[in-house]
Amino acid sequence: MCCMWYFSGQGSEMSDQPGDVGMLRAMGWGMYYHLGSIALGSLLIGLLGMIRAVFEYLTKQYEAVDK
Repeated sequence: MCCMWYFSGQGSEMSDQPGDVGMLRAMGWGMYYHLGSIALGSLLIGLLGMIRAVFEYLTKQYEAVDK
C-alpha cells in the first residue's frame, strides 16, 4: 500500500486528486501479482519444517539406542 501511495503522487503537495489507494485494493493487487511467490514460500517453509522434524526424530532414536 505504501508503494502504491508513493507512486500515485498523493504524498506530494502538487497532488489535486483525492486518495484512490485503499488497503483492500493494495491487498488485492498484491494477491493477484504475488500469490505464486507467497505459495512457493509457504511450500518451502513446510518442506523445511518437515525435514527438520524428521532429523529431530532420527536424533532422538539414535540417542535412545546409544544409551
